[in-house]
Amino acid sequence: MLFQAFLGGLSCKLYDDLNDNIVLKKFSNATFMEYLKGIHYISFVSVSMNDPLFFIICYIGCFINHIRDGDAFKEPYEHSLLYSFILLFIILDYTKIANDVESIDIIILSMFFFSMFTEKMVMHYFGKDGEFSTLKLKLRTLAFITCIMAYLFCKSKSLKHLFTYLIGYVILSILVQYYSLLKSDDVKSDDVKSDDVNDALDNGAKLASQNSKKKLRIKRKKKLEEENKQLRS
Repeated sequence: MLFQAFLGGLSCKLYDDLNDNIVLKKFSNATFMEYLKGIHYISFVSVSMNDPLFFIICYIGCFINHIRDGDAFKEPYEHSLLYSFILLFIILDYTKIANDVESIDIIILSMFFFSMFTEKMVMHYFGKDGEFSTLKLKLRTLAFITCIMAYLFCKSKSLKHLFTYLIGYVILSILVQYYSLLKSDDVKSDDVKSDDVNDALDNGAKLASQNSKKKLRIKRKKKLEEENKQLRS
């Protein structure tokens, strides 16, 4: 189940970044996005069916995040999961919940819920530079180290699955941040070139319009001169 949890985190974050990150737009297409949805859904449900407590923890965390931040699940697919996943509460076999939660797990779980509640405030402060920045790369690296430490210290199987999912999520985020920073200059250069082309086209259109008006004035002037000649004659 650890592999499924890791794959679920990877696919979730890749879908999110392909949606939001301008540097990755060239890799995005409708078929691949649907594929990522399917991979995430299959992986997540697979772990949840074998470990109901993992699903319960994830759902509570996401719901807390949704209450605190109305834009956290603004995409139609993401928003729909808040409701479609409710069906799992009916389907799950709760006898599979292991009685392995210890004091350290409760402490770590409390920290997880707190981070989900405060994420909007943190990202509002650190997210002013857009989808990628050196600061965000450092924060993602810190989050990765934190998830590794939490995985090593927690005892519960459900928390092991949870932090494996988060490790996959954060690893992909680190890679995207690093790649975006490397490619950001190219994107800016392309934007500048595009702006230059647009400016040139606009200037050309204005010049053509001015020439056309000038020719029209000359034509009218000649016509008036001819009419005056005819009247004099």
